Amino acid sequence: MQKDIREVHSNNMLKEEAKKFKSLFEKKELFPPEVPARVYVNLAVRGFSQDLNGKYFRFNDETLKSYSE
Repeated sequence: MQKDIREVHSNNMLKEEAKKFKSLFEKKELFPPEVPARVYVNLAVRGFSQDLNGKYFRFNDETLKSYSE
């Protein structure tokens, strides 16, 4: 999917966003889909504390580290 975004669909994106996405790939900063998926699945299965409720976190935020295992 990431390859399709870079090679096929980037022409439908804002130029700044396409450039940013390609840069993430070139710098090897994109994660395999299993990495964020593990965090989201663990949040759903294990549940989470109220102090996380209503806040925005990226999947790799230190606050969610225990959900990545």
